[in-house]
Amino acid sequence: CSSDLCTAVVQSGSSPAGIANGTSGSWTAVGLAQGSYYWRARAKDAAGNQSAWSGTQQFTLDTTPPSTPTVTGSPADGVRLNQPPTLSAVYIDPSAGTGSLTFELCAASSCAAPLLTNSGTAGSLPANTTGSWTPSFLFDGLYYWRVQSTDSAGNVSAWSPVLSFTVDATPPDAPVLSGPNGMRVQAAPVLAGRVDDPTDPGDSARIFVQVCSDAACTAVVTSGYSGTVPAGTLASWQAPALGDGTYYWRALA
Repeated sequence: CSSDLCTAVVQSGSSPAGIANGTSGSWTAVGLAQGSYYWRARAKDAAGNQSAWSGTQQFTLDTTPPSTPTVTGSPADGVRLNQPPTLSAVYIDPSAGTGSLTFELCAASSCAAPLLTNSGTAGSLPANTTGSWTPSFLFDGLYYWRVQSTDSAGNVSAWSPVLSFTVDATPPDAPVLSGPNGMRVQAAPVLAGRVDDPTDPGDSARIFVQVCSDAACTAVVTSGYSGTVPAGTLASWQAPALGDGTYYWRALA
């Protein structure tokens, strides 16, 4: 029916005859347009006696899939991280219903080989809200990901475009220092170090330098970062003006 009082019947039908007492019968409506409907049922025995109508129940027919989810931009496509990122996207549904987001990690940009052991869902999302999922432990490497929406009626959207990120949780080697050591200099020196990353030679890096007043570097006088350079090359930092005295310095990559 189109109303809760069933004053306007849209369709009607009967289950197959011969249902045993205490068992269920069913009937499927066909060709309904999208919208809200009400339904009720009554029983009829083999002698033709009919029961009263049951109470009225309601359902909504929704055959329109939600829109392709919008990736929020965090993490940025192609980003390098030292831990698994939190993946986020916006659930969009023109019918304003609730739904869920399914995130899928893949081994290739085609996503023909999804890593199904590392897929996740963000559920019970109102339309136009953000859902997120964080993968469990990931080995170092390049990963691809995409996301799909499913509304409360079970309609599924297209997959989002495939994005990527790289997990790199292995630190580079300690830098090989290049600069004054035991020397007397007239001005604040340029302090440098070679940055090597044997596990990822195509990476880039920078050094962080500390200038200290003692050999253990318990008292840091000044510090700073170099610019970023390709792995296997020298990164340098210009120390600021320093007063006369003896200084110690060290760096990490």
